[in-house]
Amino acid sequence: MKNPADGILRIDFHILRHGDKVIWGVVILLLLFSLLGVISTSTIRQVSSISSVFITFARDVLAGVLSMFLAYWLNYRLYRGLTWIVVVLTIGALVWAFFSGTVIEGQNAGRWVRVLGFSFQPSAFALIAMVMFTARYLEKYSRDPQRMLGWKHRVIDLWGPVLVMAALIIPHNLSTGLIFLFSFYVMLVIGRYPFKHIVVTVLAFILGAALVFGAYKMNRDLFEGSRVGTWMARIENYVSRSKSKEMSKEEREKYLQITAAQTAIALGGSLPAAGPGKSIQKYFLSQADSDFIFSILVEEYSVVGGAFILLLFAVFAVRVTVQALRVEDLFGLLVLCGLLCVIMCQAIVHTGVNVGMLPVTGQNLPFISSGGTSIIASCLMVGIMQKIIMNAREKTPLPPLPSSPSSDPRPQQPEAAAQEEENDIPEEDAPEEQKRQEKARQILENI
Repeated sequence: MKNPADGILRIDFHILRHGDKVIWGVVILLLLFSLLGVISTSTIRQVSSISSVFITFARDVLAGVLSMFLAYWLNYRLYRGLTWIVVVLTIGALVWAFFSGTVIEGQNAGRWVRVLGFSFQPSAFALIAMVMFTARYLEKYSRDPQRMLGWKHRVIDLWGPVLVMAALIIPHNLSTGLIFLFSFYVMLVIGRYPFKHIVVTVLAFILGAALVFGAYKMNRDLFEGSRVGTWMARIENYVSRSKSKEMSKEEREKYLQITAAQTAIALGGSLPAAGPGKSIQKYFLSQADSDFIFSILVEEYSVVGGAFILLLFAVFAVRVTVQALRVEDLFGLLVLCGLLCVIMCQAIVHTGVNVGMLPVTGQNLPFISSGGTSIIASCLMVGIMQKIIMNAREKTPLPPLPSSPSSDPRPQQPEAAAQEEENDIPEEDAPEEQKRQEKARQILENI
């Protein structure tokens, strides 16, 4: 009898019993570190507003958890069917943000849109849309490579929408755009897309970047009012690392930001730790609760706290990889790998900027940095991952254990059939060893 819960919305209120429990545990611990970050950075604000800070945090986490559960409840087949709708809505939101974005806390105007009183960054959800869209194409490519490599399918079903999303993200958020493209190419490699096509497009991107760099060096006025000057200043400042050279106001501000972040990590290296809310460097960081939250947590909870956060992300990556190896569905496998690549790239870029290994850029730490968009997008990715993991477990159950004839007659049928066949074969026509091999083969085929 068909279970009525197997419809479009498969609601299971015992959700934590399914999926991978290690992944659930890691996400809960990372969200707890997000709470510690709120405690740490809320003291920057006036005392009268601290209660509102916690209310905002609770709202963001609740929205993230609900998004995670919703992604887990949805029937697995919907992820394939809704891909085009999600991509069209994402491109629409990116176009809206590109031309009429709003300024929030001094961040770039083209990154945020406001709907019904709520503000969000479409680029965060574009990463999820790209992963699912690319996985859908690569699954079709695996079944019919010749057809899917035709110009029509390549442009409409893969490169067209992906390049449009990338072009709308990169001008206002280079780091997110690079993570977008890197994750996209990782999925192409895993999906065994033709290597020559990958190489040609990568070379085209490199050539385009070189042309932009050359044009900027020859005439900087051409890029006045764009983010290109900001990118070049950050890269040049990172490469030169010279304190004596003349800096522009923006360059000096970014240099002071990274210096404050590194100082926070240096102070946190000593034990005992400063403790919750006792960071000093947060007063010198304009985005202490988002872009530099890792540095603040290290300062207040020492290098042990920072190492524990990195360990949680490592456990998360290993666990998702182990589960991905058990997924037989190519679409699910590619979505798992793509979302994992997005989350880990964000974590690596964030921590790399905080310790001074990468140029300064605005990239949140998944699950921990404040902001509803960051938390909701990260939780949504985990919900999709857990749904794929659960689906793989349901479709590839373990072989049944041997049971008595009275408890379960089904496993007895192969043995009985094999025994009858063995008894019907004359002794002289079937040697004993051959009969044993035939019996074992039949049992294995029927399991």
